[in-house]
Amino acid sequence: MVLSAWGFTSICPSGQKLSYKILNLNSKTVSVGGESYANEAESMVIPATVTYNGVTYSVVAIQEEAFVKWEITSVIIPNTVTSIGKEAFPYCSLTSVTIPTSVTSISSSSFYDCYDLTDINVSESNTNYQSIDGILYNKA
Repeated sequence: MVLSAWGFTSICPSGQKLSYKILNLNSKTVSVGGESYANEAESMVIPATVTYNGVTYSVVAIQEEAFVKWEITSVIIPNTVTSIGKEAFPYCSLTSVTIPTSVTSISSSSFYDCYDLTDINVSESNTNYQSIDGILYNKA
């Protein structure tokens, strides 16, 4: 892991190098983003927690422009994430995304230009969003 001016980097369980921004030292929360453009992998599992310097942080947000042009086909978001930022996955090769109960905020452009994204799975327990036939809907 490497510390930068705004956070640190770490390799996630599915093998990608991710960047983390510390949001709150007291509650030990971070947001996640990509380390570089066009990272290639079939799928990505964003971890629920990440440990840095002996401190375990909960991943609660996906940053704006987090994974621009990544060559991933699927992403699984952990049940600790509450928000998905603006243009979090633009121009990606996503075909499938899994959104947990915990997500309460998804930017309208989070999946901008993901033309192959046909399978959006939202937890049935999510009170804010639902998917019908692979399409994301706001319950409000």
